[in-house]
Amino acid sequence: VVFVYVAAATLAVHVSFSTLLLSLPLTWVALMLPISIGGLGLQETAYLVALTSVGVEPTSAVAISLLDQVLMRVVSLLGAGFWLIDSHSVSRAI
Repeated sequence: VVFVYVAAATLAVHVSFSTLLLSLPLTWVALMLPISIGGLGLQETAYLVALTSVGVEPTSAVAISLLDQVLMRVVSLLGAGFWLIDSHSVSRAI
């Protein structure tokens, strides 16, 4: 929720933290439904519905969703890199 709040502020979209705290968990539940591969398209639609219902413009809602996806992938790749480095150091110690 904090990340989406910061992403919205970065895009100059005003939405309150409490609004995000109430609406984002519902979008995350929707993402767990086995409707699409990896939730692609579903996340954008869920963010669009949730954020436009509280007054955010549709283009801004989709931009926040895309920024969320891209940065989550980047953080995951960084974590995978650290995991690979650590697994190599453990295998050399054995």
